[in-house]
Amino acid sequence: MVFTINYLSIANDSGSTPEGMALIADTHGNTWFYMMFAADVLVGVFCLQLLYTFKVLVTLASIETPPAISLPLNTDNRKASDVLGINERQQYVTSSMRGTIKHLRTQAGFFSAWRGYCASFVYYFATGSVANILHSFLGTSLPASLVIGVLSILFFARFSLAVTHIIISRPQPTWWFKRVLATPWSSARQTLPAMAHFALAQWASYKLLAIASSGESSLPIRVSMFLLSFVVNLFVVLPLWVVLVRVQASLLPDTEEAIVSFDRTFGKEVTGALSFKEAARSFKCKGWQRIMMLVGKMVVIIASIAAVMALARFAFLSFFIRDAALQ
Repeated sequence: MVFTINYLSIANDSGSTPEGMALIADTHGNTWFYMMFAADVLVGVFCLQLLYTFKVLVTLASIETPPAISLPLNTDNRKASDVLGINERQQYVTSSMRGTIKHLRTQAGFFSAWRGYCASFVYYFATGSVANILHSFLGTSLPASLVIGVLSILFFARFSLAVTHIIISRPQPTWWFKRVLATPWSSARQTLPAMAHFALAQWASYKLLAIASSGESSLPIRVSMFLLSFVVNLFVVLPLWVVLVRVQASLLPDTEEAIVSFDRTFGKEVTGALSFKEAARSFKCKGWQRIMMLVGKMVVIIASIAAVMALARFAFLSFFIRDAALQ
């Protein structure tokens, strides 16, 4: 969930002014400065791990379908469902964040909430590096930025497909790098339409956020661009990412078993890769409700952490400003 990391960084940077840091260093030496810096690093690392866990949860929620044994809980099937122990609210493992993490740890160990982390890190580093290299040749104009933003993602379609398969499948003895190399380009090519849609939407959200972060625009424009970027991420980027995940999941090899229950056909009469339209139409209203509930919980948790950090920083700086004034 890259867009959340951007918002978090803005909220975190808003309180760490150079003047405040200089005051702490000048008043009490470097000790308190290093303590605050270390606290920022630790909180930043914690938030990155938390955001990646959210990515794993949303990825699994994007593909999960109820087990075949589940029944519609109407009047006719009420007694049968009671005998089988089926609860409508418990059909989806991913309907609960805590339940999903518990399921992952049962199936794949304690660190399963960060499954695919190393591969994802290398993927994002590679796409960013390629984008920077292309910018050095093509410049930073708007058309060049658009082309680079899309090409840098499409270039690593094979890598992205492998990362998704690592996240949604049960643990494999094969190292992630070998799984990337073993992913056929013929499969990755079928994800290009979905990846192109996602890349365009993500580029637009980045540009809006860049305007919001720049000091050249007036405050009302910056706030408007920030809110518009959030809306684009929530209602355009996120749905397109879910569609991309479903297209990639439909290409999971038959030799690999998913870590959550999901229908490989996604409701189609024949197996095979989903098209962009098929993936979008196959995700029903209840699925979107689960995704939005997960995102809502994520926003509340991240906002709470940002608020606590801002209050702690404000109290910290206020204490030392007052102490410096007394001296």
